[in-house]
Amino acid sequence: MRIITTIVYHHTGISGDNQAEGIIRNHTAKWPMQFPHGMAYHMLIEKSGKTIEGRPEFSVGYHAGNWLTNLVSIGIALEGNFIEHKPTEAQLDSLAEETIDICTRNKIRWENVRLHRDVRDTPTTCPCVDLKRILEKTGRIESAKQKKLEQLRNVKKYQSSFTVNILRNWLIERKISFLETQF
Repeated sequence: MRIITTIVYHHTGISGDNQAEGIIRNHTAKWPMQFPHGMAYHMLIEKSGKTIEGRPEFSVGYHAGNWLTNLVSIGIALEGNFIEHKPTEAQLDSLAEETIDICTRNKIRWENVRLHRDVRDTPTTCPCVDLKRILEKTGRIESAKQKKLEQLRNVKKYQSSFTVNILRNWLIERKISFLETQF
């Protein structure tokens, strides 16, 4: 089991829609030993906001340009070339929700959500815009956090009192505490 401590944001750097199949073909050809049947990212968010699953979370990606970062991170790419245009509203909404979900599951703090250009060994401009700042300034990350807190509280509220649910309630309470105090 790998310990995940970081999320790395990317853009694909490619114009056009529905890029998942092309990215899978490209990554499979570029890194045949590492990814014979998939993409280097853990997820891709299309312009529509739809999330395409890439590598399983437990699997090391090949996205950061820094092997030590790859070992402990989840790579999220947004479809598009952000030199030419901005991410869509739907992409930003999905990115905020996916970020909160991954951070809650893995206890990743907001300061450990990074841009590709900040973790790569050699210079890059990826993702060309400061996605973290956009999520903060637009209130999306706070909104996604509040939505997740509400979901967790609702699950806890409707748990029965069986012993097995005591552990489940304790785990939910820990997730709520993490989001309220550390994120």
